[in-house]
Amino acid sequence: MRYLLFVCLFLYLAGISCKKDDAPSATLPSLTTTPVSNISGSIAVGGGAIIDNGNADISASGICWSSTNKMPTISDDTTKGNTSNGAFTAQMANLQPSTAYYVRAYAINSAGVGYGEVLSFNTGNGVPEAKNPLIEGQPALTNKIKVSFNYSDPENDPQAGTTYQWFIANNATDTISSPGSIISGAMDSVYNIAGTDLNKFLRVSITPKSSSGASTGTTIFSKWVGPVGPALTTATFMYNGQEVTYGIITSSTTGKKWLDRNLGALQVATSPTDYLAYGDLFQWGRPADGHQLINWTSSTAGTPINGTTETKFTSNSPNSNLFVITNTAPHDWVDPSNFNRWANDPQGACPFGWHVPTKTEWSAEGKSAINNLHLTNVGERANCCGGILLQTGINGCYWTSSIQSQLFYFFLTSEGGSAGFNVANFGRSIRCIKDFN
Repeated sequence: MRYLLFVCLFLYLAGISCKKDDAPSATLPSLTTTPVSNISGSIAVGGGAIIDNGNADISASGICWSSTNKMPTISDDTTKGNTSNGAFTAQMANLQPSTAYYVRAYAINSAGVGYGEVLSFNTGNGVPEAKNPLIEGQPALTNKIKVSFNYSDPENDPQAGTTYQWFIANNATDTISSPGSIISGAMDSVYNIAGTDLNKFLRVSITPKSSSGASTGTTIFSKWVGPVGPALTTATFMYNGQEVTYGIITSSTTGKKWLDRNLGALQVATSPTDYLAYGDLFQWGRPADGHQLINWTSSTAGTPINGTTETKFTSNSPNSNLFVITNTAPHDWVDPSNFNRWANDPQGACPFGWHVPTKTEWSAEGKSAINNLHLTNVGERANCCGGILLQTGINGCYWTSSIQSQLFYFFLTSEGGSAGFNVANFGRSIRCIKDFN
């Protein structure tokens, strides 16, 4: 009897042991990787399908990807989900445009991480982006306003063909979805304010475009400016690091609007020899970088504030306040000499909406400009001899933005007309005329 009990107990325990040995152990999950779709410059959609959980519960699943690791793991960029069986999708974000990536699905159970096959894909060309639109200029009749913005492109493709559209409204409460009424034909970054715009509000849309790749970005809108006021009698702008306000003169000869003094002048001239109205002396085509500054002490004398150099600059916008006095041909302050300065961008050192007058504009005023525009006999500054001042108190020399056969024209108060001269690194006065009269 005891022997029988012993045999039964042995067989019972053996049976339990056999059952334990028959239970399958956990293995890595098996799965496939789904082809990548919805690819753009920065995002794409991937996924996978869990075929077998490896005899253990799936604790996490997702996709992992890398642009450098051809066998990406969960140590690389990863999305994490909790799908335990069947198919799943996941989005990859913050991708670099025009880049090759490797991706595969993964699933995790108690045995470890199982991976699907590795697939590769290329992101597309990123779209350009416009940010921080800003309307410059005063919203008033006969004025110009323009929009500027920050442009960027993932591949650094240059901007080309960006489009604009100006809108008008009775108030500034219109939304982007209802941006106001389109102004027909106003499709430039600059807008000339018309008489019908009085008391209205203005804004502009910008659609950035690049020269290649995914060329068109998302349209953005500026804030409203306005209400549009009547024509201004003064112009306020930044000059030499300070805010200045000049008056506006309407010529009785041509009806054109001019600033009432030379750039840098302290006041409107009370006479042709009023040295407080002389202002500064610019080299042709050069910005207001300090080279032009003069401290006038009398109607016949003054002292340049900054020094000189005999070395020509290599940029149209030199990071220097030195006046170039070299007298070697071509007679210019920049090398190589070029006319892509005031000839192509006549605004020069003038405020926005104003420009350095052309030869034709000066000639139209004639000798009456001396009195009409309160011109002065400021003289000029030589391109040699230490940059000395010449003809001060005797003649006025005013630059034009015109060139012809490499001659730089200027207006002489003693002659009441324009004269050609081929020395761009002389220093002469600037009197600004309004773009839109």
